[in-house]
Amino acid sequence: AGASSDDAVLRAASHVLGMIRRSKTEAKVGMRAAVSNVVVRDTQAVVAAIDATRRDLELAGVVANIDLAVGDASIAVELAPTPSE
Repeated sequence: AGASSDDAVLRAASHVLGMIRRSKTEAKVGMRAAVSNVVVRDTQAVVAAIDATRRDLELAGVVANIDLAVGDASIAVELAPTPSE
């Protein structure tokens, strides 16, 4: 893997993690709040890049599941239910 493929992996992972963080901020929950599912649709190259960093994204974003598929570019983040107080 060359530098350009490493850059592509980093860009893809950074974008997904940014979307996870944005969703948490918009929901007014902490960054350690659990995410039940992230659905990423994009080109084969982007999907492969995200798959290469799947475990890191799960750990960094506190994500239970990442669903990847080739298709029209989109990212959907589903936060886990918060316990009622």
